[in-house]
Amino acid sequence: MTPVPARLSAVPALLRGPLRPDLLLATVVRTGDGLRFSSEVSWLRAAVEAGVPVAAVVSRVGPHADAGPPLPPDAVTVPDEVDDHPREVTFAEPSPAHERICAHASKLVPEGARLQVGPGQLGAALLAAIRVPVRIDSGLLPEQVVGLDSRGLLIGDPVAAYLAGGPKLYAWADGRPLLHPLEVTHDLGRLSNGVPFVAFNTAIEVDLAGQVNVEGTAAAILGGIGGHSDYAAAATRSIGGMSIIAVTSTHRGRSTLVRTLSRPVSTPSQDVDVVVTERGAVDLRGQGRAERPRRCAHSGATPASASK
Repeated sequence: MTPVPARLSAVPALLRGPLRPDLLLATVVRTGDGLRFSSEVSWLRAAVEAGVPVAAVVSRVGPHADAGPPLPPDAVTVPDEVDDHPREVTFAEPSPAHERICAHASKLVPEGARLQVGPGQLGAALLAAIRVPVRIDSGLLPEQVVGLDSRGLLIGDPVAAYLAGGPKLYAWADGRPLLHPLEVTHDLGRLSNGVPFVAFNTAIEVDLAGQVNVEGTAAAILGGIGGHSDYAAAATRSIGGMSIIAVTSTHRGRSTLVRTLSRPVSTPSQDVDVVVTERGAVDLRGQGRAERPRRCAHSGATPASASK
């Protein structure tokens, strides 16, 4: 299936229109007052509210982290109950370059801010580098949030759409009202208001204007837009917050800063405040079209043409 170029925040609307599924297969847990989703909520409640029938397997050992009400009994058919734990989601350990990037980026996160992190090595490295108390307001909730909590640096319960980790995260999350639908987690109005919101994301390529490609290279599609553009746009509107794009200056011997993106723009330049590499941070806020390329060219990567 070809990825659809859409923000995650648009998925609930698409589920009521051209992308409406015939059936939702889901894992749920049984609570005292009914069935709830387990390690993921995200777009699932939107499908239920669109009238999509649910075939739900009850996990007797899965975490209960759904912050919402029980699922409507008449919408759910339970074919089986199992003792299977959620699948473990793992990523490679952060490299020294990732740690240097996050040493720079962590200094940009103010105490008490709401922080969003993307999946993978950079998100893990940033949470390890944080030295001030923060709130977590993110689509993905990575396992490193457990360490943040153990260091006394997590304020309140995180807001997230799904868990991405292993047994340690699932045990920590069990019984906590952490997971919410996309209509909450990716709501730009909610994210951009109140406590400063900092979005920390990576990219496959960044061009000299600060435009971001997260979808792939010239040779291959690697992913979708996801929540990248939602969080970046919300962070640029947040008073005291910012949208940070973090990349290693090169990847597999190729520059991540290019003159022309290999694929269409995933996140526009106006939704990028700061670009961070292992060599430092470049602040693009308030800069015009002429100055932004000059600043990006000094972000630590050597400008290159788009991949052939």
